[in-house]
Amino acid sequence: MKRISSALVSAVEPQSGAPGSVVRDAMQRIEFLPVAKLSESKSNPRKSFGDMTELVESVRTKGVLVPVLCRPSPDGWELVFGARRFRAAHTAGLVEIPAMVCEMTDREVLEVQIIENLQRADVHPLEVRRT
Repeated sequence: MKRISSALVSAVEPQSGAPGSVVRDAMQRIEFLPVAKLSESKSNPRKSFGDMTELVESVRTKGVLVPVLCRPSPDGWELVFGARRFRAAHTAGLVEIPAMVCEMTDREVLEVQIIENLQRADVHPLEVRRT
């Protein structure tokens, strides 16, 4: 899999100290995590993933272009968002995946998942969770 150059990463890094989301610090560093050590979050409101044939083929040929967000867990990392990319990477046989890693509380994870879910174009009303 091709890795994102550090020049590209630094070009899109947020300015430190700027107001923003809980993942701002994680965005400053992208790590490549082993797919086998990632587990999907049980709190992810997204339950329907649709046909992923095109995404799997894209990941197989180009790799994962947008990092997922993870937090440390006892057995590796918990996937906060990026479940489709993770599933496609797993299906395509990738060994590692680009990820932002961030220490987050359960509440922060749920908030980020809800925001990420609401930004999807094909959100189903049953996948919208209220806190």
